[in-house]
Amino acid sequence: MSKINDLIQSLCPNGVIYKTVGAICRISRGIVMSKDFIRDNAGDYPVYSSQTENNGELGRINTFMFNGEYLTWTTDGANAGSVFYRNGKFSVTNVCGLLQIVDKTVNVRFLYYALQSAAKPYVNRGMGNAKLMSNVMATVPVPVPPIEVQLEIVRILDAFSDLSSYLADELSCRIIQYSIYKDVLLEPKEGWNKYCLDDLCELITKQTGFDYAETIKPSLVQTASADTYSFIQNKDFSGLHINFDTDYYVPKTIAHKFPKILLDKPCILVSISGKIGNVGLFDCDKTAFIGGAIGICRLKTFFNPKFVLFFMQSKFGQSQLVKSVKAASHLNITIEDLRKMVIYLPDLKTQNEIVDTLLSFETYCNSEKYGLPAEIKIRQKQYEYYKEKLFSFKELKQWVI
Repeated sequence: MSKINDLIQSLCPNGVIYKTVGAICRISRGIVMSKDFIRDNAGDYPVYSSQTENNGELGRINTFMFNGEYLTWTTDGANAGSVFYRNGKFSVTNVCGLLQIVDKTVNVRFLYYALQSAAKPYVNRGMGNAKLMSNVMATVPVPVPPIEVQLEIVRILDAFSDLSSYLADELSCRIIQYSIYKDVLLEPKEGWNKYCLDDLCELITKQTGFDYAETIKPSLVQTASADTYSFIQNKDFSGLHINFDTDYYVPKTIAHKFPKILLDKPCILVSISGKIGNVGLFDCDKTAFIGGAIGICRLKTFFNPKFVLFFMQSKFGQSQLVKSVKAASHLNITIEDLRKMVIYLPDLKTQNEIVDTLLSFETYCNSEKYGLPAEIKIRQKQYEYYKEKLFSFKELKQWVI
């Protein structure tokens, strides 16, 4: 940061002028392009729309509208105000705004970084549909320091962006690697003992619809207290993660009437309706109450419970859950089918070794405290901090409109 500070002190110590986007850019919009049109004219050139997934790319066609360095922004919808850097041959739809810089004193990527923050306050979120129309984008002010300062800011923020992209790619690769290792390590082998899940459990049960409708549902509250337990639903567990900051809580006086679905010892949780295949392990010193559509498998203690979790998440375990699905008004797995699920266990020493290996992957891929997600989060905070700091210029009282 010393170089940028030196440049600012040398080239613009008293501040910088601000210009509106309308003074810097030629502003336009794309044209209506249906999914059928994109399908019928498939090619190599991207079409960008209002979405932010896949870098805003809606599809690819065999012609292009623009060629060069531009910025686009989302004009309508939940992501209105999102800004993207484009370089090459591409087209845009009618819900995608286009900025072509005509002011040679402004670097394209500098404006890209500036607008990531500057454009957001100008989004109109009224009437249920967020918008940032062209006439409003034209009024957004951005600082315009000397080009040397712009280029140094771009260099710094590009470095953060490259690091974030590298970490995201690394995480994707490690997640794939983790999945492969899990399947290889947990594939049943000679000498492993065959059990039904029922053999490994003291109890396999679920909440009944009658109990829920008559007693549990009327008692649910939305505020946690010392007198309540978290009400765990399908979306509140996955693998080793259990979310206790839930949507609803059950008064303890009601929860203790249903000891079979009140968790206070190791249990495997299995989504048996809706999110089929989701498996979690409850193994902590807290107590929680389990919602409907979840199979509760209260475990015995002669094996490593994490091994059973990982086995049920593996390709072999998931295939059994899928083949047990019953087609009704919605997909479900019966408690009886869950009891019959086959689990293969090696000796306890081997279980522990496999669990230790997979826990290393689990931490690296999923931990928001120690793993790659934690590193990505830290780098994103650094990026946001430096971006805000780098664009906090003193303002000269000279405007270009």
